[in-house]
Amino acid sequence: MSSRDPLSTLNLAVACGPVPCDTEEGRGFLQERLVLFGKVTFLLSTALYIALNLFRTLGGMPLAD
Repeated sequence: MSSRDPLSTLNLAVACGPVPCDTEEGRGFLQERLVLFGKVTFLLSTALYIALNLFRTLGGMPLAD
């Protein structure tokens, strides 16, 4: 590319939402989001596991006649 090429003058940075990924702030942002995703996934899967085991232990719901 020549120095007069408009693409060479652009400062292209990878963006991760409101902050760029290539900075320390961006890395921290991604880590916080990953931790949040892990906590939400853990809580939902644990709640589902408990609910299914309670349903199975209590014999399920009786069918309406």
